[in-house]
Amino acid sequence: MANTIAEFEPVNMLVRKADLPVAKRLVGKSVKLITTALDDLWIRDTGPVFVTKQQLTILRSATDAAGRRLKVHVLRAPSRVRSQFDSDDFAAGYIGFYACNGAVISQHFGDRQADRTAKATQQEPKA
Repeated sequence: MANTIAEFEPVNMLVRKADLPVAKRLVGKSVKLITTALDDLWIRDTGPVFVTKQQLTILRSATDAAGRRLKVHVLRAPSRVRSQFDSDDFAAGYIGFYACNGAVISQHFGDRQADRTAKATQQEPKA
């Protein structure tokens, strides 16, 4: 994913010194690797979050700084996934997409209809 994002914008990635050789092999020269001690980095600090039904209701009635209602889209989870990921422990969903300069990078799971719908929703032009 880091290499794909780097096609659109600069990427800096934190990496432990011991993991640097592996990271260099995986990301190549398009990603700037910064060695540092990592012992307290949570995905909640840098990754996607989920929204409850109550929060969704609040978002749908919220406005931006100019008073315009927010446009909220719910991306439905796929009904099936590729066989290599099919397990009770795998939670498929499109919440992990990343919007960067000139692109939206998103998962696809092999459920053609759900993947197409999520892509179309993410590509919808601004009003």
